[in-house]
Amino acid sequence: MNNKLKKQLIALAKRDQQATKHGKRADLVYRENVNQLKKIVEKYGWPKISEVGLKGVEAAWLVAQHADFDLEFQKKALKAIKRLARCNEVSYWQIAYLTDRILINQKKKQIFGTQFYKTKNSKIKLKPTENLKNLNERRKKFSLPPIEEYKKILLRKNYENNNKEG
Repeated sequence: MNNKLKKQLIALAKRDQQATKHGKRADLVYRENVNQLKKIVEKYGWPKISEVGLKGVEAAWLVAQHADFDLEFQKKALKAIKRLARCNEVSYWQIAYLTDRILINQKKKQIFGTQFYKTKNSKIKLKPTENLKNLNERRKKFSLPPIEEYKKILLRKNYENNNKEG
């Protein structure tokens, strides 16, 4: 276990989430994080559970997930994640989320229904998705909850975020 690398990855994810939550300079933070992750990947390869633990792997995925400005990096990350998922070195749900993010960034329909948007009146809506009839079947194969359950989770989070004091 590379604890130093694990801490570094978790620190990137923490910065990412703080920037996302506060919205201030988020894009700048995302870019800095991606640059750091690229250096890590160049030196060590894509992070594996056996090397940085589950939290470290999830942190690396989060940085890639928010790298919308660097589609080529997202594609390289997805390729590495797909390869490592077969060896149980990353979680399958990461493939689903990053696949959908890349497709949406390419103005295509998503496959797994992981990407939503907020309407002007704060309703949560699913972004365009392929073959809605079989969506839950695809989601299940990648360890994702049924779309109805996922929508409830998003609605709860949206409600909590809109009703925080501050």
